[in-house]
Amino acid sequence: MERSWRLVETEFPDDPPLNLALEEALLLEANGDQEKETLRLWRNLNCIVLGRREDVAREVNLDAAAKHGTRIIRRFTAGGTVYQDLGNLNWTLVFHRDKGVFARWSCLREMFEVVSKPLVEALREIGADAKFQAPNSISVQGKKISGMAAYLKSKAALCHGTLLVTTDLARLEALLRNLKHDVTTLEREIGRVDIREVEGAVKRSYQRSANGLKKSNPSEEELKLATVLKRNKYAAARWNRLGVISEQSIDRSNGKTVTTRP
Repeated sequence: MERSWRLVETEFPDDPPLNLALEEALLLEANGDQEKETLRLWRNLNCIVLGRREDVAREVNLDAAAKHGTRIIRRFTAGGTVYQDLGNLNWTLVFHRDKGVFARWSCLREMFEVVSKPLVEALREIGADAKFQAPNSISVQGKKISGMAAYLKSKAALCHGTLLVTTDLARLEALLRNLKHDVTTLEREIGRVDIREVEGAVKRSYQRSANGLKKSNPSEEELKLATVLKRNKYAAARWNRLGVISEQSIDRSNGKTVTTRP
């Protein structure tokens, strides 16, 4: 019998580097513990999140970022640069690669479609005409409302994405220099909406797909690992500006301390 998934709602909106560090910690721990399949819902406050390989100067209006006090950080997954505020809901899935409901895919495009299907259904439940848009986004009326990125380890995978609920689009457009798609928010598409209502719909939909959800906190080991990753990586200027770190980090895939490179 398949175990229910963990529902983790631990978030650090005022500490985006710790939020991103916890993402990587959840994946590293799941790669060594096949019981830890997780749905996480979380938010960041006023920050720009670069994809792993993105160039800061090309993607970000640095003058606007300074004006608005917008922090610039970098995640460990690939993909484009995004703006996040408390009107954006981040969602994360950490799951087995070889078994379970989200293991039935043969390429990344298929994976994005499979893991985001419950999210699409949740958005439709609250009145948005949402559709998966290959390779890695969800659109409403032809405009992007969610973008996804992923990282694959030997046994576990992580897929995370944004969901623009009431995000300040004027600020988003002022901060990001290289928008590749028209974007929208749920609020623009269906009228006034509360982010807690959206969270509820998302949880209900994934609960149906993932054999139930059990509310949980990150383990002590996951939080310790996140603290190390924040200090050595996500709070480091070289990582956030250049995608490079020279300090040691911890990789739980082999239980050893290693030097992490981009």
